[in-house]
Amino acid sequence: MFPPEKTTDPNTVLQNLWGSLQRAAPDQWAQTGYIEPVEYEVETYSVVLLLREPIADKCWDPINRYVRNYTKASGWAIRSMRRRKDALVLTIAPRAERAPNPRREPPESVG
Repeated sequence: MFPPEKTTDPNTVLQNLWGSLQRAAPDQWAQTGYIEPVEYEVETYSVVLLLREPIADKCWDPINRYVRNYTKASGWAIRSMRRRKDALVLTIAPRAERAPNPRREPPESVG
């Protein structure tokens, strides 16, 4: 799904991300993946997206950027991401909400 929808559900963000990746390169991604909570961290999940063939070196940077931007727009952060010959392995967690930066807000008009 693009643009990504903000969600608090890790399954939703990963289903949407995976669907988007499969539409971009249907022959690259297998139909199987795994998600499970990371035991020692609250609301952190380990994700394995299986591949039919390894990710080529020239494709790694664009995929890396796309996955990071997609999860960020969905309200999640990638703690780690690595590729193996048979899978893309991620660790994701909800993005921390930040307070607005008062220096970035436009000045109030006087008048």
